[in-house]
Amino acid sequence: MDEEREFYDYTHEGIRQSVLNCGLGLGLAEGWVELIAEKVAQAMDEWASTKDVVTETDIRKHIVNELTTYNADIAYAYENHDKII
Repeated sequence: MDEEREFYDYTHEGIRQSVLNCGLGLGLAEGWVELIAEKVAQAMDEWASTKDVVTETDIRKHIVNELTTYNADIAYAYENHDKII
């Protein structure tokens, strides 16, 4: 039952860039998307600081929840990044 697991370092910049790429990919205004990306990354920093360990799934779900507050289109695209939409 030995499973190989990949571990990633959580970074503010990684979250910010991921959200930024998603929003810009939708053709939204760069300034607006940068603001949203920074706010989501800050919220994620606060959330992650209260956790000992988080999964990628936990992080993605929390990002989607945060994005829903600011822009439903980005939230939908982020949540469905691995699907054809």
